[in-house]
Amino acid sequence: MSLSLITVLAQALSLTAGDYSEARFRSDGSGQYVDLVTTPRVALSLDFRRTSWTLYYAPTLTDLGVGSTYSTTLLIHAGGLGVQLKVTPRTSLTWSELATYGTQNFRAQSVGALGANGTPVGAIGGQPNSTASTTSGQSNGNASTVLAVPGNTDIKYGGLMSTLAMDHLIHPDWTLNSYVGYIIQGQLNSTVPVVIPRMQTYFGSVGLAHSFSKRNRLTLSESARYALLEPNSASYIATTNVSWNHVYNPNVVSNAFVSESYVNSIDILGRHSRTVLAGAGASLMLTDTVRPMSSQLTATITLSVMPFIDPQSGGINEMANGAIGTTWTRRRLSLQFSGFFAQSLTSYGDVAVTTVYGLNEGIGYQLDKRHHWQLTAGVREAFQKFPIGPQMPVMWGAFVGLAYTTGAINL
Repeated sequence: MSLSLITVLAQALSLTAGDYSEARFRSDGSGQYVDLVTTPRVALSLDFRRTSWTLYYAPTLTDLGVGSTYSTTLLIHAGGLGVQLKVTPRTSLTWSELATYGTQNFRAQSVGALGANGTPVGAIGGQPNSTASTTSGQSNGNASTVLAVPGNTDIKYGGLMSTLAMDHLIHPDWTLNSYVGYIIQGQLNSTVPVVIPRMQTYFGSVGLAHSFSKRNRLTLSESARYALLEPNSASYIATTNVSWNHVYNPNVVSNAFVSESYVNSIDILGRHSRTVLAGAGASLMLTDTVRPMSSQLTATITLSVMPFIDPQSGGINEMANGAIGTTWTRRRLSLQFSGFFAQSLTSYGDVAVTTVYGLNEGIGYQLDKRHHWQLTAGVREAFQKFPIGPQMPVMWGAFVGLAYTTGAINL
């Protein structure tokens, strides 16, 4: 290997490491417990002019009920690979692989830290990127899985998600986006009753966006999702979606969509459903600088109704989702509040679930000017209501956490 090649690799290779550790005081209706959680993360990146590679590993180690008779230790392995390729100045490809494996307790972890798509850290769900979020008219994945497991049941759970996306600039005002992907996830051990059956999902989408001006953007997309749920369930959703993004001013941005979906499903009980379902949604983001304190205030609200493949029954329900979040930031201090709501609107007439999880009132403080250390504290609440049968008690937790990151270190 020549010296010049070694020099190029040394300049392109970087390492990022960090950790987030949290002490949590949790109540689940049967008692109060102390949980200790730590999630170290290490990522290796290789960046060139047209390509970038990122390989990371971020396991989560959780001690539930420390010092109690229900004490247990859960380990969730999570890792992935991401590749971005600039094929031409107008065309880019993104390939990603994400895998998780370990022991989960979805009910106890429902008041834990949430990932970007609203699922607990270590779980797989949702769509591959922001182009498939609820605000653009796609189902937001497996949000209802979070509290759907009754009791404090520890299960072996794993998943693998693979996606390939392409972005192409046809013209300064026209953009073509597409992606395809595959997800397999579910309970891996059969020694306890299977509460989350194994599901395989194939999905894809193609969208064409046109910018009428700097403030208005219209997107037309066609998407499909096909799911196979053990032992005998199959569901298919094909959606035509139109969304409109409007920038009122630099501080106010809105997005709205309408859609029509053809759904065809057979759930695990053999019930067949074939119909056409309408969907709609909207989001609003507000930002402002508060003077004379020179602080930044951001607020977002999102509402949507879309068909949803239930990861436990394999059937298709219409689900209403709502999310709200506010963040106030001044120098190193930030205050935030966020919540999520989901209501299954029934296509079978026998499921009506109200779920609120990840309800956070948090305080964050950067301990150093370079943002390597951050201290966080707050409370979380999660609950789920059913139309009939026994109800699960409200879950809540108060937490304090410490985060550290090295930032990118050239090797």
